[in-house]
Amino acid sequence: MQNGVMNGTIEYIVIMNNLDDLDAFAKKFYKSPEWKALRSIVLETRNTGRCRNCQVQFSDKKWCEPVVDHILPLKIFPECRLEINNLQVLCNGCNYAKASSVDGEAQSILQKRKNNRLKKMKYLGENLEVSYLNSPVTLSTDKEVKAFVKAAKRKRREEEKNLLQLNTYTA
Repeated sequence: MQNGVMNGTIEYIVIMNNLDDLDAFAKKFYKSPEWKALRSIVLETRNTGRCRNCQVQFSDKKWCEPVVDHILPLKIFPECRLEINNLQVLCNGCNYAKASSVDGEAQSILQKRKNNRLKKMKYLGENLEVSYLNSPVTLSTDKEVKAFVKAAKRKRREEEKNLLQLNTYTA
């Protein structure tokens, strides 16, 4: 452990079967100085004032607060926890709805929230500023995000394969 946060996939895989350990892992991580510093950087550099998904304007209302979200969830891909390309700024509502879902499920959930938000804005006659399109996000296209997710999954499979081989040799 370093600064109260477990490092490496091997340690994480060992605790993956115990939900209480996963929660403890996440709690320790979110209190770590590394996360707090990175979160601050992301909020300063990528916060356009609107949710990256539904484009709701951030405010102090509970569901409209800005939250730094892991594209690949912390509890499933801990090795990506401090990768800036794995972070995006969402409203609290989108972040809560997405939870630890990944890939198509996450995209489906977020798309549904986005569509509902746009319908509501159209109904209310509100115009949407497109400032969110100018966000200085490193991964700006869907293609880049998909490539990042694919590479992370490949890395995860290789690490799990190596761990399995290690366990086979030590048994």
